[in-house]
Amino acid sequence: MVKVRLTVEKEPGVYVSKNLEVEPYAYMMATGGKWEMVISDDEVNFNRGEVKKVKVKRIVIPNDCLILPSPYQRHAFLVVISVIDYGGPRPVEKTRYVDQAVCLAIDKGEVKKGDLLGIINVFPIALTRYAKEPREIRISYA
Repeated sequence: MVKVRLTVEKEPGVYVSKNLEVEPYAYMMATGGKWEMVISDDEVNFNRGEVKKVKVKRIVIPNDCLILPSPYQRHAFLVVISVIDYGGPRPVEKTRYVDQAVCLAIDKGEVKKGDLLGIINVFPIALTRYAKEPREIRISYA
């Protein structure tokens, strides 16, 4: 087990940190998958080089699935570099959600509600062994 400090955004602008003991675990990824569209649910102005979070239409990530962003640019002036699930990471064995996209503007422009921002690849996986549930710990600095 490894000790880590995990900081998550519970809701917009509200950050919480916990000290955890976690361990990595292995999985096998299927060769088949599904494309999910990352669609804006907000209007946001960007200047070239800015990185901003954009609220998106909720995407449900089924349990036992892994997501990877598609490297192909879908929007004219920005790329999706990551996606966010409020409340922080959940175990892969549980259903997860995408509520926001982290976007990097490669030019100046405006995102409109309904814009296709990008694509995420959703792949089913099989766990080769189950990890221990992360456990909150207290750290003493004395």
